Amino acid sequence: MKDVTDGVSNTLAIVEACGLPVVWTEPRDVDLAEQRVGVNLPGDQPGRSRGVVSSYHPQGGHVAMADGSVRFMSADIDPGVLRALLSATGGEPPPAW
Repeated sequence: MKDVTDGVSNTLAIVEACGLPVVWTEPRDVDLAEQRVGVNLPGDQPGRSRGVVSSYHPQGGHVAMADGSVRFMSADIDPGVLRALLSATGGEPPPAW
């Protein structure tokens, strides 16, 4: 946890990602250089968003913060705020969401 210099309450640890080919028993990082940053972005099939956060809830998806709390992230979140939450050591100010 000491490596999460942006703060554990300001850093995403786990996200819903029903549109990405990551099995829940095989946690791995998503390459943000290759992945679109957003929640429930348009996909090739209903419920198959290629956004970094995707769920079957049309309004958003569940995320777990590095502090252990779980929150519901709105599909309307600003992509810049989401990108800041995805970084553990970016030095961004705490995002308001």
